[in-house]
Amino acid sequence: MHFLRETVKDSNIYIWYIGGIVSIALLLFVILQVDLDKIKYIFNTISWGIFLIAILVLLSEGFFTALRFKLFTPGNPPLIKCLELTAWFIISLIILPARLGEIAVIILLKNNLGQSTGSSIMNVLTQRFIDLLFLCSMSLAFVFLNQNFQHSLYLYLIIFTIMSLLFLSLYKLDVLLGFIASLFFRQKIRPKHRLPRTFFRMSLQARIWYRFHMNNDIFTKAILVSLCKWISNVGGLALLLYSLNLPLGEVQLLLASTAYNFLAIIPLQTIGGLGISEAGLAGILVFFGLSMTFAASVSIMIRLVLISTPFIFFLFINSLIIFHKNEQES
Repeated sequence: MHFLRETVKDSNIYIWYIGGIVSIALLLFVILQVDLDKIKYIFNTISWGIFLIAILVLLSEGFFTALRFKLFTPGNPPLIKCLELTAWFIISLIILPARLGEIAVIILLKNNLGQSTGSSIMNVLTQRFIDLLFLCSMSLAFVFLNQNFQHSLYLYLIIFTIMSLLFLSLYKLDVLLGFIASLFFRQKIRPKHRLPRTFFRMSLQARIWYRFHMNNDIFTKAILVSLCKWISNVGGLALLLYSLNLPLGEVQLLLASTAYNFLAIIPLQTIGGLGISEAGLAGILVFFGLSMTFAASVSIMIRLVLISTPFIFFLFINSLIIFHKNEQES
């Protein structure tokens, strides 16, 4: 809990006010569109077997996220510590505003795994680059498979350009970091002011992390783990939507699930994505031809599940940690 207090302490109070107002406004907009009869219909026709499988697939994403933290963290930390870090991280994404969860995980990497600020930032940043690559790749694949978008050449070009830029950024990250460090260190004179000095130190730490920890073997393993992570994420969400018997094809469900993940990029300050996620998912479903009342009803039900799964994962991991400690003591 210390990292949460530290994250909240470092955040601006206005972020909480603005995030709360935006979240409530968007959430109210979606709730007002909900039809209780539609909710009853969805609940009565749900395929519970597929629904439970979807929950298990979604929960498995946490394991692959922890495994990637283990790969990207120098010192080969125990998997149980990475699972604990992941459990706190996904909880912080739910309860903190304005993507402060990303700041929280940096504090977790420093406090729980003994990483420097620069290497912690690069750890998270590199993972986000890889995630964007996967999201763009999946979007390109599902758009291509969806007949409604077969002639969207500009969309293909945009996604391909983003993927190329991200890949180049990853491949030449040490060069980019070296350039950033040089901006703060001219003619062997260290920056005198605190802020430039902090950026200079962090960029050097990040460059050291990248050059001495990252290699082809780790990247290859990270790509494979990331593939499993995104299969769990997109596949689990698509199965969840499928279990509600929506009148959408398999490719449309996969495309909707991929598009949902892009909502995190929208620069709106909300509390843990509350409001923007519900409204965004409803909008995606309306785009695919569902009525607004049906889409809003589905969106609320899906979000209740997606908010619950991090807490289920958190309780499972903490139970595992208690069991592990008891075994060690005995």
